Amino acid sequence: MSPVAIVPIRSFRLGKSRLAPHMSEDERHALARALADRVTEAAAAAGLSPLVVTSDPEVAQWAAAAGLPVVPDPGGGLDAACRSGVVAAGDRRWVVIHSDLPLIVAADLRTVADEMAAGRDVI
Repeated sequence: MSPVAIVPIRSFRLGKSRLAPHMSEDERHALARALADRVTEAAAAAGLSPLVVTSDPEVAQWAAAAGLPVVPDPGGGLDAACRSGVVAAGDRRWVVIHSDLPLIVAADLRTVADEMAAGRDVI
């Protein structure tokens, strides 16, 4: 089985708030969603199995429409969300990938996947 790419996503609507002086709420929403698309598509293309951790209904619906499994975010911040993804990964190897990496490409993650497949831990 391929390693799991745990992708915690709090919300598309609440994301990118630091850009508020420069972008409208709708623009920030679209950007957050586009970045999440980019990250999950790059992960899948690299041979990882994306797993979205969220408690936001819109994000869960987006993930389901993309065929991505969703694990509920228990609340309590990023660490708790990641822990939920790790538990869901079971005995599979895993990596946490943030959903807002604008320059990520599959080749970047392929290197990570290759190292994991060779039994090495990647930080």
